Amino acid sequence: KMAKKGIPHSILFTGNSGLGKTTLARILANMLKCSEFDLHEINGADDRGIETARDLIQQARVGPMSGDVRCFIIDEIHQMSKKLNGDAQTTLLKIVEEPPKHTYFFAATTHPDELLPTLRSRFVEVKLSPIADRLLSDLVHDTAMEESKPITDSLADAIAKASGGSARVALKLLHQTIDLDEETALALCE
Repeated sequence: KMAKKGIPHSILFTGNSGLGKTTLARILANMLKCSEFDLHEINGADDRGIETARDLIQQARVGPMSGDVRCFIIDEIHQMSKKLNGDAQTTLLKIVEEPPKHTYFFAATTHPDELLPTLRSRFVEVKLSPIADRLLSDLVHDTAMEESKPITDSLADAIAKASGGSARVALKLLHQTIDLDEETALALCE
């Protein structure tokens, strides 16, 4: 289902950890002008049962408290239960397929194959690829400059290469190495 500004009501972001799946979901919610009161984030690893799914459905049917839309971000959706009877993934099928006009579902997962095929098919899937080393190197360099702790190109490149295409890992490595001498920092990136 398409809606405001051509954004589908149900989007599944897939890809490796640290690529920005949940961040993209938050950006979309912001683009839709979803208020903080109408933005609901659920961690499928912690809130994985059928009661969580039933609560989500009830909340999705209620109109927005302020603004035009309600958005639900379900992180690690693959970890929601999928038992034969009374599972969370099956419970979500109908609401994800036919959400109210004011409701958007953005889900993120590192393991889309662990979703029930029927649930997965109800989302528009957006596959995120690892970020190119050059872009990560630029990100690391720019972040170091913003923190008034410039680093060399060789360290920025080493951090980018060691991050495996993940911005989160690259920034974590930067913060672990930024105050070290270059030789020690480069050794940590190997």
